[in-house]
Amino acid sequence: VTPPGKYYVVATTFNMGMGGAPEIRTDGTSEVTYGATYYPNSTAKDRAAEVEATAGGDVTGIDIHLVHAAPPARLMTISGTVMGAPGGLGRTEILLMAETAGLPRRLAGLIYAGLDGGSWSIRLPQGLYQVFARYTAAKTPLLSDPVEVRLDSADFTNIALVLGTGGELTGSLKVAGGAPTATPGARYRVTLETMDIPYYGWLAPAPAEVDRDGAFHLVGVLPGNYR
Repeated sequence: VTPPGKYYVVATTFNMGMGGAPEIRTDGTSEVTYGATYYPNSTAKDRAAEVEATAGGDVTGIDIHLVHAAPPARLMTISGTVMGAPGGLGRTEILLMAETAGLPRRLAGLIYAGLDGGSWSIRLPQGLYQVFARYTAAKTPLLSDPVEVRLDSADFTNIALVLGTGGELTGSLKVAGGAPTATPGARYRVTLETMDIPYYGWLAPAPAEVDRDGAFHLVGVLPGNYR
């Protein structure tokens, strides 16, 4: 569902659990990698076709034919370790955000380290990425600071991701006409909406309740820009 207007439609690759050694092929072929492809089959936005959505109407037949990355991209390895995972029933996720000129930042890879963190490895095409770790079972999610990785001609290894509680953000809420308690029975909460990763709001911290004095306290805040 989207508002009426003209749009470009682009397909990008997403790698989940793409780790380990390169494929071994005996038929002379190599691994195929695809670049971001605009509808119908262009890697350049200025050669893409616009798609118009009208009020109350459906747009169908948007078939995109993926184009091989040009020049052909060799998959390279990003690997490292995670420190600070408490173990238990939780799991440690390694998330990789791709930075591509002309496209919004997007999730390019997601893999899992062991229950107690440990080593991890993923293979991706050339490009600019941000890598960070997240542990999801703690009462306050544990996060690492993001590490920028530029894959160009060699693997990028020995990345150390250290889990912590992230940053904190505190403040107060004022409501026109009085404090938050001025409206009987009213409850307020403050939410951060990320501006850096528009389609992955689950990376933002949990909402914070506003107390009777109007104060709020958000925890587990990753570095970035927020509303």
